[in-house]
Amino acid sequence: MSSASNQVAHYAELETALNNVEGWLGLDDAIFLYEEAIRARGPIIEIGAFRGRSTIALALGGRKSGSLVYSIDPHTDFEGIFGGHFGPMDREAYYRNILNAGVAENAALVNLPSTQVANSWRIEIALLFIDGDHRYEAVRQDMLSWSIFLRRGGLIVFDDANQIGSGPNKVYEEVISSGLYSQVCAAGKLRAAIKI
Repeated sequence: MSSASNQVAHYAELETALNNVEGWLGLDDAIFLYEEAIRARGPIIEIGAFRGRSTIALALGGRKSGSLVYSIDPHTDFEGIFGGHFGPMDREAYYRNILNAGVAENAALVNLPSTQVANSWRIEIALLFIDGDHRYEAVRQDMLSWSIFLRRGGLIVFDDANQIGSGPNKVYEEVISSGLYSQVCAAGKLRAAIKI
């Protein structure tokens, strides 16, 4: 089997699992999260789950590394800065999609606001994926609340940080310029950094 064929077969399970799962995460971004979850080898925090598309990518990778994904999303009524409407109806879809993808044992939904969960968190984490409220203040608060738990060598990933001037982009740039993180190549709309 050729290298290209191996790669296609390697991601076939991921692509199949994501089929018909609503969300804005492209396949390249999903592959990046999947691969990083395999490398994580420790707890993964995902802030913002919507209907579980990114959760599935992280949980499939996490299953290979023995890592559990904690999806933090209150699923309350909310209007996103890019116009999306989110709410309680997404919770049912999340559960359905996680079950259909066969990753329920690798994903735990924490149905509370991110900062509230962080206030009682005590476990070191290996990967932090920030994809909740995209307003600058909210992204910054998520980063500040959770990065203290990120182990040295752990990865922080921001969704939609490719959009110059957006909240995720501004916070990502601050993270890189802090000198506490080293930039990592990421796919599509994701930007990532390793904690030094």
